[in-house]
Parts: sequence; structure tokens; C-alpha cells
Amino acid sequence: MQITFEEYYKKFNFQEFPFQRANAEAEKEQLDSYYVEPINYSIIVNGLKTSSAIVSGERGTGKTALSYKLVKNLKSSDANLVIYITDFASLPLNYTSDDLYKFLIKQISSSFFFNLVSNSTLLWDYSKVDRIKLSRFKNEYTLSSTYKQLSEEIAKIQHHFIKRHSINTFNFFRGILNYGLKAAIQILSDSVSRHFAALPPPEISNEYFKKLNYEIDTGFIQDPQRSSFDDLKEICTLINKSKFKNIYLVLDKIDEDNRLDNDIEKISTFIKPIAQDNRLLINEVNLYTLLFTWSPPFNHIKSEIRTQKLTTETLSWDTTQLKSILEKRLESYSNNKTKISDLFDCTNEKIKLILEMSNNNPRDLWKIIYEIFKQQFKINPNSKLTDNAITEGIDSFVKEFNYYEYYPKKSNARKDSMDIYKYFNHLIQINNLKEDDFKFTKNQLSKDAKTSGTSANNYVVGMERINLIKLVPEKKQGGSLYQVVDPKIKYAIANNLELQSS
Repeated sequence: MQITFEEYYKKFNFQEFPFQRANAEAEKEQLDSYYVEPINYSIIVNGLKTSSAIVSGERGTGKTALSYKLVKNLKSSDANLVIYITDFASLPLNYTSDDLYKFLIKQISSSFFFNLVSNSTLLWDYSKVDRIKLSRFKNEYTLSSTYKQLSEEIAKIQHHFIKRHSINTFNFFRGILNYGLKAAIQILSDSVSRHFAALPPPEISNEYFKKLNYEIDTGFIQDPQRSSFDDLKEICTLINKSKFKNIYLVLDKIDEDNRLDNDIEKISTFIKPIAQDNRLLINEVNLYTLLFTWSPPFNHIKSEIRTQKLTTETLSWDTTQLKSILEKRLESYSNNKTKISDLFDCTNEKIKLILEMSNNNPRDLWKIIYEIFKQQFKINPNSKLTDNAITEGIDSFVKEFNYYEYYPKKSNARKDSMDIYKYFNHLIQINNLKEDDFKFTKNQLSKDAKTSGTSANNYVVGMERINLIKLVPEKKQGGSLYQVVDPKIKYAIANNLELQSS
């Protein structure tokens, strides 16, 4: 009797299939149960105590999961105001420093004023002058639904809670007081009239107790000499006067902005002004920026950044760490009942191959094992994961992989321009590439792929730019030697697999 795929994976004690979801966003709630800190986690955490940081990594290495973990770590201290930004749509593509500072001021102000809603005591230690300054940021940099709402919010900033409570209480009972006084005067008037009939009746007012209103100062003077960076420093200085002594801007998924078309050059152009802005990254107002970015565009501009004064780390995993991540994930999804050895009925070489094919990348590892599970289910759903299923699964993973995700084509590229699939078709023509440990020279590429010397040089530059190949120290017949980096491409070449763009 044929079983379902769900019945198959539950044989491994999984309550839910561990490899269905391959991104941190889908697993945010369970992250703590299986997260393994990268080896340089403590370096990043300690670095953020005194400096801004840039963390780069390939797609699927866990940048977003790390950002969630670091945000949680930073928020564990009441002294930290943490602003997590993943939406950059309101920042123009060709933004200026002024645009950037205003964008960040809005984010910082909104976060601080949001904290005031649940903790109005944050304002108690502010002077009247500082309250007026905060009101200006509320007025100029945050959104309110109506002018009335804005006025109420500014009133909360400018006037102490006790004063507002007293005025609100008086206004609430004002009607009763007016009615009581009016009735008392009427009774007294009637009594006087009976004894002194010639006297005219007194004028009785409806309002003896006038409504009290807050005086709200919104006449903010615009200083033409004042820059947006001055405003950025001032809002941070004001926030530092509250319990928040450190302000952290965590910028994640900036390379995923739809306007950038997954184009390395567009992304590098977009992140460059942030990564180069030393006034933002190095300051005296306890403002720290943590930028997460995809490696290729960051490497494109890294030489132009003063990394000496920043914490710059690359997120990557070796095979030992990947095994730990996999083990932790299996335990989490099986209530500690399943280990790696319980999944496989295969040789150690096959497990080693799985880890190598993941390219130091947890997301790729999950996708590979998912494909192996599917192949094993087709072959024999009563068995653990076997050598045959592993081979079929890796073949499927390599052939079906969307290489444009890791090696994007330029958004304005001509139809006949080079891309990852065309580079691959040139690489497979190099004789004995597998036997030479996937190393080759420009001359080999030119000769075997039948391209001109100029074209071969351009191809090598292009492949280096997208991290498909790397320059190695050895030389061959006096020429520079290059090596294919991606294990998927190596596997496809070694096993004569065809790769075609969809």
C-alpha cells in the first residue's frame, strides 16, 4: 500500500517536515529552538558595543536569521533603542546624504515616539526646552492621521502627565460644576427677589468655569543653516537623555529592494553611500549602524570603504558547522528523537558530498536534503535515504537550481550578453577541467572554447566579478590560473549535466 509523503517523513519522528521552508522569515517563531551561532557571532556582538558593523554573506547563509538573533540580543538591554529596517522604498534610488539622513531620522523618531506610547515616563526627565525640541521632530518627521491627533501627541510631549491629567479632570467635571453653580445662583436669586422685588433679576451664565486648553507651541523656527545631519545628531542626543543610551540601526534585505532588479552593480551603487558615510557610521551620539548585505555587491565596493574603524565580518559556514546546524535542526523538529545517523543508509562519502554541495550554505543544504527525500520517496518509501536517492537528489538539485538568484544577470543586459548559463557552456568545453581540479588558464579557455583572446579575458573578468571563479596562487606555463568555485557547477561539469535557464 502506497503511503503519502507526510507519512514517509513522519517515520523519522518529524512533527513537521524540516526542509520545506528555507528562509528565516517563515521560521521566525521557531528560530531559537534550532539556531546555531556562527563562529564570528561574538565578534559582531562585541564590536557593536563600540562601533558600527557591516556583515556580508552569500544568499542563503543566514543573514536574516542572524539579524533576528542580534536584534533580540540588543533589545535585551533596556538601554538600547533598536530600529530594524527592511523597507527602503521611501529612499530614492539615487539618494543624496540629505535624503538618507531624513529617511533615518523618520525611522528613529517613529521608533522613539512609539516607545513613548507605552512608557510615558520616558519624558519625565526632559526640560521644557527639550520637550519643545522633541515636538519639532514629532511635527516634521512622523506621520499622524489628523491635525487633531498630531496636536494631542505634541501636547503629550510638551506637557507633563500630571498637568494634562489635572486639566482633563477639570474639563471632565466642568459641566457638573457649571450646573451646580448655576442652580445655586438661581436659588439665591429667587430668595433675594422675594425680599427685594424691585431688584432686577441677575444675569445667569451657562459657563462660569471655562474650558482649559493646553498651550501647544508649534511655531518652530526654520534655521536655513541647519542641515539634516544636524537634525540626526540632535534627535540622537535627545534620545540619549532618556533611558536609551545607545541607538542601533539594523539595515537588512537592502539588496532585495525590487527596484534594484537583483543587479550587483545597482545594489553596490545603492549601498555604497551608507557604507562610505563615516559621519553616520562613526559618531559621538551613540548611534550604531549594522548593515547586512549580499557579498558580491559589497566586495565590489569594499576597497572604497574605511573598514579599519568598523566591524566587518563575512558570514560563512564550514562543513563541521553545517553538520552542527543540521543536527540541531533535526533535533528541534523531532523533539530530540532524530539525529543525522537516523536519516541515512549510505556511505560516509555520500554524506560528505551532500555537505560539500551545500557550498557552505544552510539554505542549499535544506534544498538538497529536500530533493533527496523526494527521490527516496519515489524509489522506496520504506527506506532511509540511500546512495541512489542521494545521487538522484543532487542531480535534480543541480539541474533545477535557479542560478540567476546567486549569479544575477544585469537588468539592462542585451539578450546575447554573457550570463551564468553561457559561462557554464564555455567552461564545459575546457579539456580535462575535472582532472585539473577545475583549474584553467585564459589560454585554455580561448583555445578549447574557441574564443578570441580578448573575449576570453572578458569572460574571466566577468566570472571573477560574480564569484564563479577565483584566482589561485599557482601558475601554469607562466600564466595565471583560475579555479571554479561553485560546487554545483563543478558537479554539473563532472557528471555531464546540462544547465538551462528557465
